[in-house]
Amino acid sequence: SDVFILRHYSIFNFYTKEPKIVRGELQGFVVMAGIPMEAAQRVADIGLFFVPIDREIALRINAKFPYLVPGEIPAGAYPGVPDTPTLQVHALLVVSSAIPEDLIYRVTASLWSERTLSLLKSGHPQGKAISLKTALEGISIPLHPGAERFYREHGIVTKGTPTP
Repeated sequence: SDVFILRHYSIFNFYTKEPKIVRGELQGFVVMAGIPMEAAQRVADIGLFFVPIDREIALRINAKFPYLVPGEIPAGAYPGVPDTPTLQVHALLVVSSAIPEDLIYRVTASLWSERTLSLLKSGHPQGKAISLKTALEGISIPLHPGAERFYREHGIVTKGTPTP
């Protein structure tokens, strides 16, 4: 993950005594993580700021890189941070096309079960944003036939609609 890479180079590791960002050896960085992210909360403590990404620029980036989706860091996610436009990525479960269709159909169904959604919504603040309606946002690779069948049956992918 991005955080692992940044920590490896001591750029952004708040578990070391004095990371490069605190020593002033690094002026900025990019990280993709769920909101709120503990390390990002600590950034505000040392006087760094989030840089908003203009929506028009975010849309142009999204047109070229569909897995980067315009989003927003909501006000209150971090102390003193207002609504901040940004880019986001969605979590993907990537599987081999060799896995049987029925198995992937059942895995997909279990990921969208009431029990799983309840756990996601109670386990992390971002869990509340997870929705079947937006399940395919940011998908830039083809769906496995089992997943496609599940989404088609739930009206997310309709017959004749090209899948990513």
